[in-house]
Amino acid sequence: MATEIRLSDLKARGEHKVIFVKRTTVNIETINDEDIETITATSRASYAPDVDVSSLEQEIIDLAATEWTSDIVSSYNTFMSNQPKNPIEL
Repeated sequence: MATEIRLSDLKARGEHKVIFVKRTTVNIETINDEDIETITATSRASYAPDVDVSSLEQEIIDLAATEWTSDIVSSYNTFMSNQPKNPIEL
């Protein structure tokens, strides 16, 4: 039995181009010369421009390289530096 992790819904959204991705884990079993796929898990993740994505899947790395321009990263860092350190103190 083989196991694959497939990416879907890979998009960069919003002003700061946060990357969203859905991962689906699929088991593939061959029965009578036919591949039967069973989904065993799904998860979602998001990555902001201050995240190191270099160890993630190549599709995510490529999207980050395209979307996270120096202007986007700078804008995101400025936005984050203006957020309260403790959100409870709003």
